[in-house]
Amino acid sequence: MYVDSRFYCKMAQVHPTRAGDIHMRVEDYLDDKIQTVADLENVDDLLSRVQQQQDLLRLQVNGIAISTSDFKAHNILAG
Repeated sequence: MYVDSRFYCKMAQVHPTRAGDIHMRVEDYLDDKIQTVADLENVDDLLSRVQQQQDLLRLQVNGIAISTSDFKAHNILAG
């Protein structure tokens, strides 16, 4: 299998930007949610809500992946 080395160079250039964006988004989110001592006392609730959101997004992504696979399989069989 041939792999174009330009692909890896491009990914290396994009990845740090994404990581920086993610870190900035997390920092902004936490700055918004944790502003007082009382907010710090509710960190467990905040983490729980973030985990629930992550689980929901993971289910949605998995559903899309399954739908895409089914679509491709259907088109191959029909084609």
